[in-house]
Amino acid sequence: MVTGVFTIPLPAAGCQLRHNRVVPQRNSAMSGFIAGPENRLLLAALQPFFTSGRLSRTASPLVLCGGAGSGKTHLATGLAAHWNGQNHSQKATIIDGSKFRRVTRFWRALSENPGGLLVLEKVEKFAAVPTMVAGVCRLLDAYQAHSGGIIVTASQAPNYLSGLSTPIRSRLLGGLVVPLHKPSIETRREIIHIYEKLLGVSFSLNAVGLLTSELQTTTGKLIEIICTIVAEIPPRARDRVIGSKQVIHCLGYKGGVGLIEIHQIAKVVAGHYGTTVSQLRGRSRRREISIPRSIVMSLAHNLGGYSLAYIGKYLGKRDHTTVMHGCRMIEKKVVSDVAIAGDMRVLVGVLEMGLEG
Repeated sequence: MVTGVFTIPLPAAGCQLRHNRVVPQRNSAMSGFIAGPENRLLLAALQPFFTSGRLSRTASPLVLCGGAGSGKTHLATGLAAHWNGQNHSQKATIIDGSKFRRVTRFWRALSENPGGLLVLEKVEKFAAVPTMVAGVCRLLDAYQAHSGGIIVTASQAPNYLSGLSTPIRSRLLGGLVVPLHKPSIETRREIIHIYEKLLGVSFSLNAVGLLTSELQTTTGKLIEIICTIVAEIPPRARDRVIGSKQVIHCLGYKGGVGLIEIHQIAKVVAGHYGTTVSQLRGRSRRREISIPRSIVMSLAHNLGGYSLAYIGKYLGKRDHTTVMHGCRMIEKKVVSDVAIAGDMRVLVGVLEMGLEG
């Protein structure tokens, strides 16, 4: 495509209508893995996989690395599902590093009889103890020796994972390391067009611009937001063009969907005041905690567009009336307290800059 956006073919799934609400299917691909110019290396890395149905020796282990929301887990599980559809005798095996804390008989059986595709999820989560390291190395060696495919996901490239043991790191660096990035504007725009067709709706140019340029988010979150917006529109009005006003209204009053992540707001405020997010969500009523907490309430409601109830739930299951009181208190202090007024200007600037970036 001219935009540089491409689809990596994976088992297809989409949304379903349940009780008149659009619900995205979880843990599955809509019509493949949508990627753009920010992830163009993926196309070259995976082309042999779809041509031959197997990972090439030079690309195994295939290490998919990226931060939260980059789609590495979605892609790895989708590739495993594609493998299972092509190879009926040797199935894919997925091992999640955040769930396995010790080597089991299951691991030993795999290393003794390797075959199919091995997917090691969150490799940095594997405990750095001799038995675990030895078990992971034994698995990698066994699959490599028997020409089995190996896919690994990690939060960073292996050479930047400080907690990763040297034996595991050296084996991963012997394969192909592919960085994944969050969707660019072009990719987000293509995802919106796909879901317009999938859901039978149409967004105006301004609405698409709002969702792509101002809403910095992951693919999964964007899909959730699109489905939320469509679900808020009466069925009889879904054949009309959805404008930016409807998008802003749905984002602002849905509660759990905002233009800026509420956790990001809390992190910025906590960093500015030298406290932590956990303290802001705690029960302390000390002024050095309660004032920043109220500022989070005000920014989350007025800048982020979150409902009072959702903000209260995020900040330690507080009542919506408590959030309302906090917002009103900050409004008064912005007028009467020069220091807080200056802090609010700085915080709004930082958050809006992140929204633009």
